[in-house]
Amino acid sequence: MCRHCEPKFSKKGFITRNYAYYVPQYEEDLEMAKNIFVKNGIPAKEYMSNIMGQRKEKVLRIDYRDVKSEDKLKHEMKRVKENMFSLFRSGKWLEKQAKLTEKQEQSQR
Repeated sequence: MCRHCEPKFSKKGFITRNYAYYVPQYEEDLEMAKNIFVKNGIPAKEYMSNIMGQRKEKVLRIDYRDVKSEDKLKHEMKRVKENMFSLFRSGKWLEKQAKLTEKQEQSQR
């Protein structure tokens, strides 16, 4: 579901800003994750970022200034990570990844 879920990331500049980032494993996971965050009162916005390297890609970015409860945000990010790790440990993650890869290949044909 995610390649990177970082609950606190500082961007240095004229003013230091704190963000939470969600980088999806597949782009179709982005909308589902965004809906989960918004449903839980966390204003996640799509953003083109190069947080994972040189190539920019669509991620969810949450500005800490917009978050009423930092603890809630950290809790939700932790739940996303734990869910991914539990799927990975159970072997279901690999099954899910194989299905998603197959689906992507079929849609590209």
